[in-house]
Amino acid sequence: MATAAKEKPKAAGANARYPWDKWEDGKRHTIAQGTDYPATIAPSVMRGMVLRRAYAKGRDCESTVDGDKVTFQFLGPRNSAEAKARKARKAAKKAPAKKAKATKPAKKAAKAK
Repeated sequence: MATAAKEKPKAAGANARYPWDKWEDGKRHTIAQGTDYPATIAPSVMRGMVLRRAYAKGRDCESTVDGDKVTFQFLGPRNSAEAKARKARKAAKKAPAKKAKATKPAKKAAKAK
């Protein structure tokens, strides 16, 4: 005969495997392969898991992979004004300086003759 459960059963999979509540606190975290996540998972795969988790929660996330370590930080909501300002600052850093258009005086002089 079945009995009524008093508590909800623990979730299986990655939710039970990793301390997401701790990692989603907005602070920068560095996790190491073999210590914080299994050695069988590549750092780039773990980074993808972190990014998918942030996306599922509707948050932005900055992350990098350095050797066997993944550093990440969960940020505010994706579509907030803060997120838009952050993206604009990032784009401004990456944008190359505009080059002045070079004129071709030799061709112009040849056509003028």
